[in-house]
Amino acid sequence: MGRYELPAVLTLAAALRFLLLLLWLPGLTGDEVDYDRLAHSLIDGRGYISPRGEPTSLRPPLYPAFVAAGYALTGGTVQAVRFLQATLDLGTVALTYLIGRRLFGRGPGLLAALLISVNLGTVAATGRLLSETLFTFLLMATVAVTVRWLWAMREGRVQAVVPLGIGTGVLLGAATLTRGIFLLFTVPLTVVAAWTRWIHEPASDRVRSAPALRKATWAAILAVPVTFALVLAPWTLRNYRVHGAFVPVTTQLGIMLYASYHPQGIFGLNPRDEVTAAAAQLSEPEASAALVRATVDSIRTSPGKALRLEALKGLYFWAPLDWEILPFYGAFNPTYAFIAIWSLFYVTLRLPRESSPSTWPAWLPILYFFGMALLFQGSPRYRLPVEPLLALFAAAGLATLDRRVGRRTSVALAGGTMVFLILVGAFAEPLKHLAKGWILGLG
Repeated sequence: MGRYELPAVLTLAAALRFLLLLLWLPGLTGDEVDYDRLAHSLIDGRGYISPRGEPTSLRPPLYPAFVAAGYALTGGTVQAVRFLQATLDLGTVALTYLIGRRLFGRGPGLLAALLISVNLGTVAATGRLLSETLFTFLLMATVAVTVRWLWAMREGRVQAVVPLGIGTGVLLGAATLTRGIFLLFTVPLTVVAAWTRWIHEPASDRVRSAPALRKATWAAILAVPVTFALVLAPWTLRNYRVHGAFVPVTTQLGIMLYASYHPQGIFGLNPRDEVTAAAAQLSEPEASAALVRATVDSIRTSPGKALRLEALKGLYFWAPLDWEILPFYGAFNPTYAFIAIWSLFYVTLRLPRESSPSTWPAWLPILYFFGMALLFQGSPRYRLPVEPLLALFAAAGLATLDRRVGRRTSVALAGGTMVFLILVGAFAEPLKHLAKGWILGLG
């Protein structure tokens, strides 16, 4: 049955996603409304403009262009775009398998793909008109190419390293044009790749002494930031032309940072106060700069509050609660909780003992997004793109458990974990109301 396992997982993933499209038709809210507006503006030939009719760079351009392409192909229906996203997400499941097979073996790769095929957050995201599905696919494609690039360096395949480095840079650029938060990722990626090449030479003495490989490897490492910059260049130049200021991707930095340290009850909502009202009267680059300054001033004034918010953002990033993607507000996500528990098992028991740096393309994005969540906002939408990567480590953790205690015991432990988490999810809502009442009673 080996060759039918991956098609079976993909069939399950497709069934869940397309069934969701039939049963769940959410209205457009929040960011979805703006993405829909931008897509229609592009189709109508009015350009990439704000609601005031002015050129805008508030949102990166690739996802609105994706939605516009879906509208153009299907006559402008949101449901058709959701169908395209569900289809694209099958690619994410397949990429999860390919990365897992390369890093941990076929069994963990299949298990990781299965975990993502049924993960509630990943499935529900396909029904939202949000950039998460497209970005997650591009992120996993970047990781897949980076893994191949790392192996080509280690195996001494001279002709492969430069094309793979260029491919990594292209995918990084595309992902950043989908979500601007990815802008700085090329820095740690390039640094870690250079460190890996410097510390861990190819095993073969013949390869180690080959000057052609050394030159190709360093050229490939340099190709990543260069190609990345070239992909961003047309959009950056457009931004300079319309704003008269250097805006690599988006002017959203200011409001994201300000909202992070001035949350309106929950992270993810933009505050409306005197500062944001004054910023709204400025141009986009000026407004972003003003909000950054206001945030820095507020941190200096109340450092204790800033530290408490950092702890809260870190907690929200990892907590299996969702108030942005799932159909129910504040819902408990048992599938992500399962992934989190077993990935933690692997990180605790196995990752520190790894002598090879081969898994860094998978864990580096997780660390990066956690850092961005601490800086900006620890919401489920910041964690969602790295859940397939967490699933890789969860699958590797379960494989480690299987080797240590045997198949029967490991299956029982994994099954018991899932049953427990489903029960937690079933009682999460009444427990939340009970806790809320108790807290209010104390007040």
